[in-house]
Parts: sequence; C-alpha cells; structure tokens
Amino acid sequence: MNSRPFRPLLLAVFCWLAGAGPALAQKAWWRTTEDFTPSYNDFGATGLLQTPNARMHPDGHFNAGVSHVEPYRRYVLNLQALPWLEAGFRFTQILNRLEPGSLVFGDEQNFFDRGIDIKIRLSPEMRFLPEISVGARDLGGTNLFSSEYLVMSRRYYNLDFSAGMAW
Repeated sequence: MNSRPFRPLLLAVFCWLAGAGPALAQKAWWRTTEDFTPSYNDFGATGLLQTPNARMHPDGHFNAGVSHVEPYRRYVLNLQALPWLEAGFRFTQILNRLEPGSLVFGDEQNFFDRGIDIKIRLSPEMRFLPEISVGARDLGGTNLFSSEYLVMSRRYYNLDFSAGMAW
C-alpha cells in the first residue's frame, strides 16, 4: 500500500499539534462544572435530547419551559434546590392518546400526565473522577415515563461526555 497520500495529512496534524500544544499545555486538561452552563433536555432536566447527564446548575437556579417533540408537549418547572439536588415538575400532554372515556380527538380530549423528577449529585467532578449523579423520573405520575438512572459526566476541554445506565 502506498503511504504517500497520507503524508500531507500527517504533516498537517503534526503542525497543528505543534502549534496548539503550547496553548493547550497552559490550561488544565480538566475543568470544574462552574466553567460552563449545562443544557436542558426534552424533559426539562439537565442533559441532552432525552438523556439526563450528571451536571447541575448553580444553587437556586430556576427554569420554566415548554418542549414539543411529537406527540408530546411538555410544560416543565425545574429548580436547583440545593447544590446537590435538582427537582422538577413536568406536565405532559400526549397528542395521539385519548383521555379514558373520550371518543374523538381534540385538544380537550388529549391524555395528560404529570410527574416529578429528582436528581442527586453523589460526587462532583474532580481531577481524576467524573461527576456522578443518581436520579428518578416520573415520580407520582402514571409511570408512563418512569425511570431510575445512574450517570457519570466528564469534561475534556470543550467536550462533555456522559455515560450511564437506566432501568
């Protein structure tokens, strides 16, 4: 196999690393969670899309919002009650499911679900350890969206990685 086509690519990678290396070496390779603001997922908690992460907002942070992902319309209130506790209330309108006893589809006849979400931080992110949180979704609701989970989040420069399991 001829390796000549890869030489310009290898040269470009080497030049980028040589130029960026000193700039990256001046910063710590890890950062604390105060360096950025976590995003919200479709359920109104910190996370991405429909997946929670281990991140927390600053103490006392409040969020109210609406999420519409067909066929679900969610109205959420979320509070960072303590530095280690995130709590949320969610009211979900399910647009393709009828309320029991209804015969026709219409805005007044859609199925509604409510739930309470709680996430507890077990360990903040440290130099060699990820941030670890445990949580429960849809407490006190119809259990249509219920889940318990354990998740870890780790930041590496501008990338934030999360891994976890749910049941």
